[in-house]
Amino acid sequence: VFQPTLHFVTKQTKNVVMAPRPPPPISTRVNAAWGGYRYQLRTVTMPTRTRANLRDDLAQLDFNQAIEAITTGTSSERNQALGGLGGTAACGITAVSIATLKTTGCGLPPGPGGLIGAAEGISYLAVTALLVTSITSKVKTGRGVPNGPGGVLGLAEGLAWTVGLAGVVVLALQINDYGYVPNAVPTENAPCFSTTRTE
Repeated sequence: VFQPTLHFVTKQTKNVVMAPRPPPPISTRVNAAWGGYRYQLRTVTMPTRTRANLRDDLAQLDFNQAIEAITTGTSSERNQALGGLGGTAACGITAVSIATLKTTGCGLPPGPGGLIGAAEGISYLAVTALLVTSITSKVKTGRGVPNGPGGVLGLAEGLAWTVGLAGVVVLALQINDYGYVPNAVPTENAPCFSTTRTE
């Protein structure tokens, strides 16, 4: 009787020591690092493009919807509507101040009781807050601030970037043409709206 013989073959594995891969050339590493830096730079500067087309923001604008959100909307909608309307007004005051600065070398006059100067200062702070909020939102979410009820918050963001960039240009021209930065408040012997000492 034929009886098959089973042969068991033991497969021996050998430990193969892989040689370490040589590091990539310096030029490759530099290009990769620069590419990552450019990507991070784009994520920070993209807010300037998210609201670059103000025509779209104006097309979506509906003040009635914003007012309705203030009176009957949720807390979030109310805050967005108030922020958008207040920010838009602040951008308007800041734009007038920048235009006055460009033509006269000084900002808006203090006005009765310093009210005009106070409104001007608050407007600059509001525009700065809008820009910081826009950049922070872009870095965290990849988008700028929401349009808000009636599109007023998106409009305020777009105007803030427009006014902010114009302010940087006018400030550089101010230093080049006049050689000084206007004082924020009236002070004695200041280049703009100086106070007179009374004996």
